[in-house]
Amino acid sequence: MASPKSVPLPTHLLLLLCMRMRKCLGLLVVVAILGAILLSLAKEPLVINPQPALILRPTLKPVPSTTSVRPRDLIKYPDFLSQNDLELVSDDVIVENNDESQGIEECDDECTSLLFHFKKWPPTKPTGAIYYLTQKSRLELLKKSLRHLDDNFNDHYQYPVIIFHERELFAHRNKIRGFTRSVVYFQEITMERPDFLKKDIKFHIPCLSTISYRKMCRFHAKGVYESPIVQSLDFLFRLDDDSVITAPIRYDVFAFMRDRRLKYGYIWEHYDAMSCTTGLWEATSHFINVSKTTPGFFNEWRRPKLYYNNFEISHTSVWLSPGYKSYINYLDRLGGMFYHRWGDAPIKGLAVSMFLNRNQTHLFSDIGYTHNTFTN
Repeated sequence: MASPKSVPLPTHLLLLLCMRMRKCLGLLVVVAILGAILLSLAKEPLVINPQPALILRPTLKPVPSTTSVRPRDLIKYPDFLSQNDLELVSDDVIVENNDESQGIEECDDECTSLLFHFKKWPPTKPTGAIYYLTQKSRLELLKKSLRHLDDNFNDHYQYPVIIFHERELFAHRNKIRGFTRSVVYFQEITMERPDFLKKDIKFHIPCLSTISYRKMCRFHAKGVYESPIVQSLDFLFRLDDDSVITAPIRYDVFAFMRDRRLKYGYIWEHYDAMSCTTGLWEATSHFINVSKTTPGFFNEWRRPKLYYNNFEISHTSVWLSPGYKSYINYLDRLGGMFYHRWGDAPIKGLAVSMFLNRNQTHLFSDIGYTHNTFTN
């Protein structure tokens, strides 16, 4: 059978077929390129401009610092402060740390001389000193007191004497040294109104006293123990410039205290005027509660009892302890020493009743002594 013959296509049909074949080839090229791209992505994913992941954290409120100052209107103050016209003082003053070096200045020449004096001190003898606070107008009283001290005690036992005074007495130091056979060291002090007291200090109050007297009370309760000259002492024997030892003391009172492990020696228990202790017992009770102090015999120490402390022999550890520092700083901030004339005697009596036991105290009933109208 003969094969069919080929019939030639018209020219316009050939052109149309060619154009369609080109489009097909173009599509094939595009498909091939896309296939290659997809194949490469499957082997190694393409990452474009990666961004860090967003981590959501909870918003935390700042914890207030324990040392931050709170607005006064947000602090709850004990009622006794306003009831007794005292400064509004936060309990933070009670619980804050009391640095051992707080308020202590550098040792001056007189202080350094006393330290050198004790380097030659007999090792069996207690490290102690007798101290006075005086002023220019009372030099004759001081002279009498020093001479009786020499005659009846210190000619034999030779303890150093420290005399605290303000600037006006500086020029009279050599004169005072001539009053006594004891070795004397001087300490100049400044007694001022604390700048943290905001209320007016009244001159006329039920417990009559001068502003100078109130400053003196503050010194005996606080300032003397911030003096660098007493920091190295074990015992301190206080006498007022009008104190008189009237009969020989035939034993070393410092050694007596040390050997019996006594911390506080006194001459008489007495009572202050109620008007001079306005708010003091309440402040002390509040201090005991806040500081969690376990008091020695405070509950037996009835208001307004005190030690007649113009004669006082004490171990300095009582007054240099963190407990007493916290207590006296709190009372100082309340302002009662200036507003109500809280005396150093009731303050220190309360401190002894808090921080000591009865068997650590001693009544020196055998020592001949006078002060104003009191005679032992």
